[in-house]
Amino acid sequence: MSEDFQKRLRKLGVTKGAGSLKGKKTLKKPKIKAAVGKPTIPVFHIEMHQEEQPLERLLPGGQIINNELGSFFVLDGVYPLNHLHGDRVIGDLLQFGKTPFPDFFGDGRLGEMEGKDFLYLDTETTGLSGAGVFAFMIGLAYFEENALVVRQLFARDQGEEPAMLLALADKLNSLDGLITFNGRSFDLPLLETRFFMNRLDDKAGDLRERPHIDLLHPARRLWRKRLGSCSLGSLEKKLLSINRTQEDVQGWLIPGIYMDYLRSGDARQIARVFYHNHIDMLSMVTLTEHVFEIISRQTGKEDPLDMQSLAKWQIALGYAETAETVLKLALKQEKEYSDDHNKSAGLRHDLGMLLRKMNRRPEAAVLWREIINDYDTGATAPLALSAAIELAKYYEWHDRDLGRAQRWTEEAKTVVDRAEVDLSYQNEAITHRLNRITRKLDSGSGG
Repeated sequence: MSEDFQKRLRKLGVTKGAGSLKGKKTLKKPKIKAAVGKPTIPVFHIEMHQEEQPLERLLPGGQIINNELGSFFVLDGVYPLNHLHGDRVIGDLLQFGKTPFPDFFGDGRLGEMEGKDFLYLDTETTGLSGAGVFAFMIGLAYFEENALVVRQLFARDQGEEPAMLLALADKLNSLDGLITFNGRSFDLPLLETRFFMNRLDDKAGDLRERPHIDLLHPARRLWRKRLGSCSLGSLEKKLLSINRTQEDVQGWLIPGIYMDYLRSGDARQIARVFYHNHIDMLSMVTLTEHVFEIISRQTGKEDPLDMQSLAKWQIALGYAETAETVLKLALKQEKEYSDDHNKSAGLRHDLGMLLRKMNRRPEAAVLWREIINDYDTGATAPLALSAAIELAKYYEWHDRDLGRAQRWTEEAKTVVDRAEVDLSYQNEAITHRLNRITRKLDSGSGG
């Protein structure tokens, strides 16, 4: 169906999959006061045995909205600040005030912004790449008064895209910052292209220049070591205690569902896409709160592997003393609640390397010896090898005890020989070090 033909149909009051356009409305603020204490949550229950259904009947809280560029569909949900999503309270994000440690996110401007200054954004699109790909649904979330609003903008066909983008631009211009999940690589470039293609780029400005937190990057920094996958769905299950209902749909199916909707006008599956996007928005809010909590409080109550990941991030940013505290808390917790030497060896190793960097090598040497005393021939062998080499370096160049340097170099060779993993790439360096130390001993050199 051509765009011109779609426009002619809309002028006649016919829109595919949407029913009549009578009673057009302009986009207004959601009714927040009525929802405080009791959330206004869209109804997503879908009875799949029903006959074909239009969008408005399946999502009765939605509205057909009109602006100067046309019409589109909007669905609002309003949540009081004490609403529980998974195991976290929606409004807890606001307790932080200004964004903690903005340099963790690479933008000092974030330090002047509070939770209420951000617009959460997530799109559902007709594909992942290509000139014809566009966002047919744009999920937004933002704090207003004493509630969180989740607003979903939906283009019932591509002809409604300009009107939807104009509404998005209005909302973007009312808030200073953005929070997305993988938006830096996907959502924002796509939206910038669509604004440009619709000659609306002057309305929204340069999206990628706005203060922005892309949650995918801190999620990988903090949880990839322990969880592996850091997709939003994985984080929901393993971190945020969120269990989606059967109304959800897998993300890879969504483009096809939209194309089926355009052909048939049957919105039953599209209602599931609304549910999917809606939960994404809520999860991004609670995930932001969780990230802020970890980087600002460092209580030692988190999983030791998460604390280890946090410390590495802090070291990269130059927070050496804070990282030391975090690693010591993690090591203490690991000793108290677990006998897993794999975890404790990694913590000791990172702490030892940090202390070395801080020129506190005698303290580091204690940790390196502990690693070697506890290591097995499997997972911790590479850490034991690194510890033995560090001890050899310490005694050769700093403590000037060549006998001990020789002993730890020989220990490094023993670790390589006994390891169940291939560490032979270190043999040449170990042999070179051992020969040098032996020559020094034979010549009576002190180092």
